[in-house]
Amino acid sequence: WNMARETQTVDFAKLFPNHQKYEIIVWAAQECPRNERRTQMDQLKKYLGAEYFEVTCVEMWEMFTVAYMKTSRLNLLHGTPVVNYLTKGVMGVVGNKGGLLLQF
Repeated sequence: WNMARETQTVDFAKLFPNHQKYEIIVWAAQECPRNERRTQMDQLKKYLGAEYFEVTCVEMWEMFTVAYMKTSRLNLLHGTPVVNYLTKGVMGVVGNKGGLLLQF
């Protein structure tokens, strides 16, 4: 989801209709203002309800990826979720370009 560096109201019901049939839901955004990231994740969690929990999240600069899983499938997780990012911005240090990784 490209947020164009602006506060946006995301209609998660349109983005994830019938979400109950999915065991895992992953959502990613780019060009998301840093002060908006947690707000967006919290709104998605509210839409998903208590049936889902946040497995893990990775954030870099104006990008994030977050994964939610049905609580009833918790027994399928083994070990600690791994998150990583690769910066490819200015001098390979600045996180305005690069990639995000979730592994669980």
